[in-house]
Amino acid sequence: RIMGWNGYIKSLSKGIRVRSCDFRFEAFGKQWLPLPPLSEQRAIVEHIEGRAAKIDAAAAGLLAEAAALREYRARLVADAVSGRLEVGDE
Repeated sequence: RIMGWNGYIKSLSKGIRVRSCDFRFEAFGKQWLPLPPLSEQRAIVEHIEGRAAKIDAAAAGLLAEAAALREYRARLVADAVSGRLEVGDE
């Protein structure tokens, strides 16, 4: 995607059409694409999954906290409306 976004593929194409290019496999097949060893790929995936798990846990905690605050607000409003909570001027 980055090769397409930054114009690299377009620079290799032979077409002249606007917003289109004639980029064939023969040209793509000659390009060097970095590919880390399988062990490094697995380490990257493990790291990303670990970070994603932490993010998911934090998001779940925030969602639970938001739900608790909504419940508290609803009880507070109900108590104020029913007169169980004294609301006065300060």
